[in-house]
Amino acid sequence: MKRYVAPFVAVAVAIAAVSSWAAMHELPKVEKRAEVFYGNAKCVATGEKTDPKLFVEYADPKTHTYAKIYMCCAACKAAIEKDPAAAYKKAYLDREIKDKDGKVIVEKGQPIDLKNEKCPIMGGKVSDKDWAVYNGYRIHFCCPNCEKPFMKDADKNLAKLIKDQKVSVPGLPEPVKEPEKTEPMKM
Repeated sequence: MKRYVAPFVAVAVAIAAVSSWAAMHELPKVEKRAEVFYGNAKCVATGEKTDPKLFVEYADPKTHTYAKIYMCCAACKAAIEKDPAAAYKKAYLDREIKDKDGKVIVEKGQPIDLKNEKCPIMGGKVSDKDWAVYNGYRIHFCCPNCEKPFMKDADKNLAKLIKDQKVSVPGLPEPVKEPEKTEPMKM
């Protein structure tokens, strides 16, 4: 019986030692970096903080205007679906944006014009007549054929456009920059 107890005691001591070492040498917690959210932050029905997973899609192809209208809870969906055009205006156009000096740079009722110079789909120079509005942002394209591919993954394309072309978005924080990669030191 004694020959079986010794290995168990040794394992228990080892586990206790590792546990106490881990407690004394707490490893840093890795936090997931929050992406910049280019949707309405407040629910148009309640004014509460929105959930990025809950939204109603809005589309007005005649005016090239599209959006995801985010809400705080599933109960708000019916209120938003009653009049999605009004909900869109409240979510994305019912604001006035001023610069640091108090000068109005985006008037109430107008989308934020990103004034991008390169097409986010083809990379070429943009045309003055080819554009769409997504979530209250006017995006310029090189031709009318680029609107549809942009809208297939509009959230990703909008974030990439702003990041890659370093487009300034009035009233919003700059996107979080990726940390520079460093090579590990060789010993």
